[in-house]
Order: sequence, then structure tokens, then C-alpha cells
Amino acid sequence: MLNPFRYGGVVGRDAFCNRSTELRDLARAMQQGERLFVYSERRLGKTSLVRLAMEELPKAGHVPVYVDLWPTDGEESFITVTAKALTEAFETSAERMLQLAGSFFKRLLPVLTVDDQGHPQVRFEVREMKRESLPLEEVLLAPARIAEKRKCRVIVSSTSFNGSLNTRATGSSARYAVQSRVRAKWRTSSSEVENT
Repeated sequence: MLNPFRYGGVVGRDAFCNRSTELRDLARAMQQGERLFVYSERRLGKTSLVRLAMEELPKAGHVPVYVDLWPTDGEESFITVTAKALTEAFETSAERMLQLAGSFFKRLLPVLTVDDQGHPQVRFEVREMKRESLPLEEVLLAPARIAEKRKCRVIVSSTSFNGSLNTRATGSSARYAVQSRVRAKWRTSSSEVENT
């Protein structure tokens, strides 16, 4: 008999068994703008479940944004990864990606590339300003600002921060400092998948 469970990546609805209640609860919480956290051991389907719930949201009035924070290694990478996820969730054309980036991320430099299928992709670099003052607040305020301008609810979901998130300036752990700032700014309409 084949093992019905798949590991190593995000899976679809067909890979779930007995998760309809959890899926319904997650989707309801997201629609109502509740802040929630999904905790469990690694590789048990948290990300897949949250992403499936995001897919089930009504298309009208809801924009799901998934941010994979696991590869981030500091505040700067958190900023650039989050800006990329927000931009690509809202826009698919290169021109509109640049417009959105210019409107909401003034302290970041957007760089456009094209993937193997010819689709535009964006990445961000921090502009050469005072690097001691990274544009974290600008990125944290972006979901609410975009939601207000676009008249929609932005649902932000992220994986957990990786344990090596540190600031270069102080050398101390910035994980909890950044997390607390994120959670304070994204009080509503956000969810986080937390690996323990």
C-alpha cells in the first residue's frame, strides 16, 4: 500500500482527510479579520491548510497574500520578501507591479525579472539611504494602505520566522522584536503559520 501522505511541499485539497471543520474555521476567521496562529510540529500540513483556506475566500473583496518568512535571515530580508509577496499578490503585469511598488514602497528599489514561463517577477532591494533605518514600517503599513486604496480586505498569511533572525547593528536576536512589530501592525486580517 502506498503512503497517502505527501511531504516536502504544499499540497492540495485531495491530500487532506477530516479537515473540513478546521478549513471552515480558518476561512471564517480570515473573512472576519481575526488574527490567528496555527501551531504544530513541522511537516504536518499547516501551510497547506492555511493556503487552501485562503483559496476558498470569496474572490470579490479579498486578496490573499502568502509570505514565506522561513528563508529570511534578518530585518532587511523580511522587508524585501514581504514587499515582493504583497506586490505579486496584487499585480501580474510588469508595468502594474512597478506602479504598485512606486506607490507603496518608496524606500525600496523594485527589480523586475521574467521567469521561465515568461511571467514577470519582482524582487526588492533597500535603496542606498541610511541603512540603519530600514523601511520596516513602510512595509508593515502597506497591507492596510493597499486595502484602503483598493477597497478590499488583505489577508496576510506567513510562515514562522526562522530562528536565526538577527540584526547586524546590535547582534542581538531581532526575531521577537520584528514579530511583535509585525503583530502590532497586522492586528487584523493576518494569520501566521508557526512551526514549533
